[in-house]
Amino acid sequence: MEGSGPTLGQPVDLRLAVVSTDFIAADSVGARIMGFDPKEIGYLHHAIADGLGEGSLDRIRILGDHLEDCVRPFEPHPNYQRQRDWKKVEVEELRASRM
Repeated sequence: MEGSGPTLGQPVDLRLAVVSTDFIAADSVGARIMGFDPKEIGYLHHAIADGLGEGSLDRIRILGDHLEDCVRPFEPHPNYQRQRDWKKVEVEELRASRM
């Protein structure tokens, strides 16, 4: 879904499958396919920083089509800019203090 997903968005028929035993790797690849930088998505940024999975696209083995050939930029959610509040210094300080 793009836009107001997951319930009010528009379906996108990509005819792709992303499968991994590493959910961070899978979500990072999915984010890139949707035209987003995985490191710019809050939960992926923090999960990668905490060592929960691989988020570096150049370290993820991709079978089949080349990743960049599959990119189809999605319309972001209407709240996308608000969702980027995770980048505030206070949020990063809080995460770091919990380590």
